[in-house]
Amino acid sequence: MRLHRAVRREEARPFASFADEQKANGFEEATVSRHETLDGEHGRIEMRRYTAFHDIGWLKERRDWPGLEGVVMVESRREIDGESTQERGSTLPR
Repeated sequence: MRLHRAVRREEARPFASFADEQKANGFEEATVSRHETLDGEHGRIEMRRYTAFHDIGWLKERRDWPGLEGVVMVESRREIDGESTQERGSTLPR
């Protein structure tokens, strides 16, 4: 899957709330695909978790995004010298 573009913050709010809710219940109510990567070089460890949401009809109704077939949530956690940072974003697949 190629990623099309990052979702702007204001576009992501409804999806972020939905993603948080689905993550909290173990994605039991959503059709998702998941993939994780782990990378460790140059004194750092980085884990990325990709969660692709496929059933997004509700989001298509709220936004005019022709051809939208899914949204991908990307979570990353990086450890450098014992300090950890986390980030999360959303992107649209092509």
